[in-house]
Amino acid sequence: YYIVIKHRNGLQTWSANPVMITGSTATYSFSDALNKAYGATMKQVDLNHWAIYSGDLNNDENVDLLDGNLLENDISIFNFGYVLTDINGDGNVDLLDTPALETNISNFIFSNHP
Repeated sequence: YYIVIKHRNGLQTWSANPVMITGSTATYSFSDALNKAYGATMKQVDLNHWAIYSGDLNNDENVDLLDGNLLENDISIFNFGYVLTDINGDGNVDLLDTPALETNISNFIFSNHP
């Protein structure tokens, strides 16, 4: 089976290869190598760790201007809390959430899966 990560504002990310599931559990770490994600769709966050991209706010498997509109709307109404447009996870939807989204839009970040 392929393993998929789906997160409220994260880009859908799939395991690079099928994972054998024996018994009732399986263990798989995406965070220790880029090649753990199908299509190498992760970002290095420090020397030994990789993470999924954030900013797919409408869950269409693409970080693009449609996501930017959702963020801009929530910034304008001062949205806060555990909401999908709080990209940096600080509890507020504000201009601090825009750099990551803009970078991922500019780099044409999209989901890749079997």
